[in-house]
Amino acid sequence: MQNIDIKFILSRLLLIFGSLVFTMVLLEIGLRLFLPQLIIWDASTAWEPADGVGWQKKPNLDIMVNTGEGDVRLITDTHGHRVGENPPDTTGINILAVGDSFLEALQVDYDQTMTALIEQKLSDELDSSVNVVNTGVGAWGPNNYRVKTQQELARTDYDLVLLFLYLKNDLTSESIESFPPTTGLTPPSLTFDQSFAENLNALRILIYAKLEQHSHLYRFFENSIALLNARAGAANDFLPKEILLSEADSPNWEITTNILADIDRLAVEADTPMLVVLLPPVYYLDDEELNTLVQALNLQPNEVYWQQPSQIFATKFEEVDIAYVDVTPTMRAAYADGNTELYGRIDRHFSPAGHQVVANYLTPIILEKLETSTME
Repeated sequence: MQNIDIKFILSRLLLIFGSLVFTMVLLEIGLRLFLPQLIIWDASTAWEPADGVGWQKKPNLDIMVNTGEGDVRLITDTHGHRVGENPPDTTGINILAVGDSFLEALQVDYDQTMTALIEQKLSDELDSSVNVVNTGVGAWGPNNYRVKTQQELARTDYDLVLLFLYLKNDLTSESIESFPPTTGLTPPSLTFDQSFAENLNALRILIYAKLEQHSHLYRFFENSIALLNARAGAANDFLPKEILLSEADSPNWEITTNILADIDRLAVEADTPMLVVLLPPVYYLDDEELNTLVQALNLQPNEVYWQQPSQIFATKFEEVDIAYVDVTPTMRAAYADGNTELYGRIDRHFSPAGHQVVANYLTPIILEKLETSTME
């Protein structure tokens, strides 16, 4: 029996390990340069647990965040509302804006957000101060909007409520009156009080979180797995359930509409008009991008209809007398005219150009809504 050369085996193992590390480093660099992935930002730096809404932005922030499109300054007031460098003027018209990450708009600086642009345009038109209160928080949905609107209307008098509904993921399956403070923002800890298995699980979660926040290669792997799952029919962010014709009779349309009707009643009780604003994802504007998504998910073209959400909500809203506008046709027209940079390249929220198109569209509508409300 031949003697085993331990040094030779170890050298070969080290060579293999080094080659793997070198390959992964090259892949990481290549992805960052040529195919950057959407890195998961550490939401705990900007959000905090909150009773009722579940989570909200922290008050009195002045930090830099980067969701993939570059560094953005995030400033909040004592209530956690997103504001600019100068304190807002609340002596004139005050408008409450409620929504999710598209309203929060951490991809752009404050003065580039649609709420800041609307605020400035209305102030110029009316020759008086207008304050649009941006309460948007990422991952919120209609149930969170209801709680937040109730809280804000109980705290302050508003002249109008703007509720921004993102057509891709604001369709909800249940009505929830209130959320306990979330525990999802608190990272697990390694302690002697826990068992070895619990500490091992906590370490695994911490490692995954760090990889999601820093590694484009890991995010590419995660996205690839999610895409494969979506191709198999699993519900996730890749699968556009709202435009699947199989979802046309889902009870979720009715559930979501009833929640919005509740919010409208809250506004009526506060003698405040409300306007729902429907916001589209990028594949509603670009037929080629929609076709690419459909093919990637192994769907058939006759299985999807991108106008389905707008049409169903239009019918439902008219039944319960909810005032609404749909930004999709205007954005689609702007896109067709060559303004193709309406969304971020990595983070697919609105770019500065997208916010500008929305603000230009909404300003005269809001102005008319305010004037009508004043005359009533």
